[in-house]
Amino acid sequence: MNRHQLRELIVAVKAGRVSRRTFVRQIVGLGLTAPLANQLLANAGLAQMAGSPDYKPNKPALQVIDPAMKGEPPMALYELRTYTLYVGKMAEAVKLYQEIGFPALQKGGQDKKLVGYFQGDTGTINQLVHLWKFDDDADRRAHWAGLSANMDFREGFVPKFRPLVMTQDVKLLQAAPWGPHP
Repeated sequence: MNRHQLRELIVAVKAGRVSRRTFVRQIVGLGLTAPLANQLLANAGLAQMAGSPDYKPNKPALQVIDPAMKGEPPMALYELRTYTLYVGKMAEAVKLYQEIGFPALQKGGQDKKLVGYFQGDTGTINQLVHLWKFDDDADRRAHWAGLSANMDFREGFVPKFRPLVMTQDVKLLQAAPWGPHP
């Protein structure tokens, strides 16, 4: 999706031809985050429904709740992303990551939170799996916002990679309070 198509999609949301939910799903389908999709709509003057003004969260999102850890900083947040590719597309995907995707991540500094990329060899094959480690949810959101602003990645890599992806699965994980952590 290029800038012109994105603007047309936002105009369609403004006109009521496309729902906010459909817009967010399409943006997430590009590999971007739902908060970024909502920010795009907000920047276009499409504010979200106001929440209750007296709502105050009683705990930070995605923080380990363990009384034994009182006073300890929250544990790291991991994001496990699994892209299942269409059969026969792995070689093309690997080449795209090697030549465009990963160099764009490195150039933009977005590779610093990466634990690693992996390829499935048994079980479900045709999968690229990557694991990211963040300090907390705010760090995670800032990372993906930075990546979405990386034009080399967004315009050079994503449009070529997306047609190879059949499904995308994203899991947020917290390390268990025992054992080693990457």
